[in-house]
Amino acid sequence: MKHIFKKSLFAIALLGISFAPNFALAADPAPNANPSLKSKILKQQDALAGDKGANLGAAKDPRVIAADIIKIILTIVGTLITVYFIYGGYLIMTAGGAEDQVTQGKDTIKNAVIGLFIVLAAYSITTFVTKSLLDATSGTGSSTQPQTQPIQG
Repeated sequence: MKHIFKKSLFAIALLGISFAPNFALAADPAPNANPSLKSKILKQQDALAGDKGANLGAAKDPRVIAADIIKIILTIVGTLITVYFIYGGYLIMTAGGAEDQVTQGKDTIKNAVIGLFIVLAAYSITTFVTKSLLDATSGTGSSTQPQTQPIQG
């Protein structure tokens, strides 16, 4: 428990240090400080980002961002499932006749297959719901009503 606390404290301190220059820029300079320090730092930031800033493109819809995050998480979980497949196969291959280790390996692979189906279902549901919501709210989706042509006679 003590080790986890130390790691957490270190992570918070590291995060605080990374935001320290922004807090320093927000404060008023001390009377005896170099008045052009802020302008020098801002000049360096402009040199890094350029005249147009970071140029990250147009703002994304929050629903698309949420769907992208869900897809990334599901991809990571899928990678973990691959590791479980390998681990289950390793247990079976190194069992050397030990029936309990073979059973443990088979159970690991069986659970990985179940997890794989769950992740694939979640991924497909996320993709379907995101596409449906974006099509319904943006008005660019395909219409489900048939197109009728006037009868020419």
